[in-house]
Amino acid sequence: MTPLRLAGLVLGSVCLFGTACAPDGQQGVREIRERNAIRFLHWRFEDFDALPRGGLPPESYRRLAEDFASDLGVVAQWHAVDRFDELIPLLLDGEGDVIVANLMVSDGRAAHVAFSLPLVRVAQWVLARKGEVQATRVADLAGLSFGAIANSTARETIRSISGIGDIRLVDLPAGTRVDALVAQLAAGAFDVTVLDEASARAQIDVNDGIVRVLTLPEKRDIAWAVRPDSGDLLAALNDYITEHQLSGERRRIDPQDLGGIRQRGRLRMLTVTGPVSYYLWRGELMGFDYELLKRFARANDVELEVVLARSADELIPSLLAGRGDVVAASATIAPAREQQGVRFTRPYLEVDEVLVAGSESPIVRTIDDLDGRTVTVNPMSVYRATLDRIASERGIAIDVRDSPLQTEELIEAVAAGDVAFTVADSHLVAIEAQHRPLRVGPELTEDVGVGWVVNAQHTALLAALNAFIRKEYRREVHGALYIKYFRNERRMRTLREDRVGGDQLSPFDAIVKPIAAQHGFDWRLIVAQMYEESEFNPGVRSPSGAQGLMQIVPGTAVELGIEPASLVDPAIGIETGVRYLAWTRSRFPDTLPIADRLWFTLAAYNAGPGHVHDARILARRQGWNGDRWSGSVDRAMLLLSKREFATKARHGYVRGGQVVNYVEAIRRRYQAYIDHISVQREAAISR
Repeated sequence: MTPLRLAGLVLGSVCLFGTACAPDGQQGVREIRERNAIRFLHWRFEDFDALPRGGLPPESYRRLAEDFASDLGVVAQWHAVDRFDELIPLLLDGEGDVIVANLMVSDGRAAHVAFSLPLVRVAQWVLARKGEVQATRVADLAGLSFGAIANSTARETIRSISGIGDIRLVDLPAGTRVDALVAQLAAGAFDVTVLDEASARAQIDVNDGIVRVLTLPEKRDIAWAVRPDSGDLLAALNDYITEHQLSGERRRIDPQDLGGIRQRGRLRMLTVTGPVSYYLWRGELMGFDYELLKRFARANDVELEVVLARSADELIPSLLAGRGDVVAASATIAPAREQQGVRFTRPYLEVDEVLVAGSESPIVRTIDDLDGRTVTVNPMSVYRATLDRIASERGIAIDVRDSPLQTEELIEAVAAGDVAFTVADSHLVAIEAQHRPLRVGPELTEDVGVGWVVNAQHTALLAALNAFIRKEYRREVHGALYIKYFRNERRMRTLREDRVGGDQLSPFDAIVKPIAAQHGFDWRLIVAQMYEESEFNPGVRSPSGAQGLMQIVPGTAVELGIEPASLVDPAIGIETGVRYLAWTRSRFPDTLPIADRLWFTLAAYNAGPGHVHDARILARRQGWNGDRWSGSVDRAMLLLSKREFATKARHGYVRGGQVVNYVEAIRRRYQAYIDHISVQREAAISR
């Protein structure tokens, strides 16, 4: 198989954002799972803690690779080599599955291996002896001798440098270490050499006589590699890298109080998925905590970002570790928990703690009837303390059993007859009782406060949340939300029935998956965009005449060879929309960061590529980064709705706020889909 260069990357037979491209030849993932181990090849002397940082979260490559192994459900096995140039031959000989190293993408290497999506892009520096070479542009390098290691990507770079005439190249043997190369430079064996920025910095730090004289204009991709016949392994690796990089920003943010949150523009809500706090309904993000905290975010002119934990036990540790700003997960206010370094807000709900029994459980009419009964709760919940207190105060013997299950899971176990009794908050039970055979009562504790949790050091945030809750309690909106979630029985049943469950995100997943894979997109992204366009209604028609699940306007359909009237057919509507999305993606260079190119693509789908190009140009004029969407091009897009900027733009006025909101809504829903399926996958593995 000849590796395919797509979007600037060698991808073998896989798709850039897809998850289901058909592999050629060898089934790498199947073999790996059969042996229950994935073999990572790495350079023995490469320091994982000193790799390039641009675009990468602070974890090392080793951690990233081991997390990928865990994602596949196999053991990570590390195979070290003494020489960097041994990595590719050993991979091709079948001695490993993935090269995990600072492997720069090059045409020469691409002839032998298939590269993953880039983990980072690096600049290349020209190094010389101090005071001997002066260069402000590539042409100034003419007439110099270049030292390079044979078969290295730097050698390819040197050979491809244009504008300096014939290259005088001094080859060092393959396998020569970088420090030996630089030592020869210092000794005068040649005039200059080329190294990636990270390696060059390290050499300059330890060689006083070596300096950077020029940064080459083009950056290079750093990626991992697999054999070209391991298409499905590459697809899985690319999926993992995509998820990792798209969600990496939220892991990098340091904990901050309210002022920092406003400056950042995002409030991070730590929660768990469930029927009260946060879940998906027909593609819509829902939850009492979510909607109420979103109102607080809007009141403070920031966006709400959800950080989903695997379980409630992880919430406070994640908060203290700085991975979120507010725990919003229907937490019962328990002063003892504040000893961990957190603070509860004032209650935004008051509920009762009630006994929950299945239809076949023994009858319990009063608290005293619990004498001799077995009640199962999570030991990390407040319910354990409630039961111990009741037993002590009333002099009865309650057999309290500990379980690692969360409250919703224990309610399900009660309904299934696997557990006789548990304890839960009344508002959660009100939802669950609509679709499960449960008996509720008696009340064990009345008027228990439910609040949000913040880091104890973030006093300004705590004060603002308390003021918001105090204000909301006096407004109709709080009551309307309460009725919507806890009193409207018909709606509660509908929400439960239509809540996203398992791997099913929409009624059209089976159509979306192969089309998305064919065009190189993650199917979950297409579903998220589809909901934003049509809310999964194939018959919807906009005032502008846009039709179908992906809301294609007639002119676009005609350009793509599609009869506009046929867009109401789900398969045709989806295929046409994804084809157009792929076309908008091709309007932007593949050298852009993965996530930013995707956001530009979505913005272009909504407003047209011309407006996005205008916004990128305007961003640079404002001193911002024209290659970054968040905090840069999105800000410029907003300016394009103002006359003073629109009149100077090639494509004129655009509803910038609409475009920014469109991209942000899809981004949040897409991340929610990733989190949701990840939780489902982990739950399946744990079973």
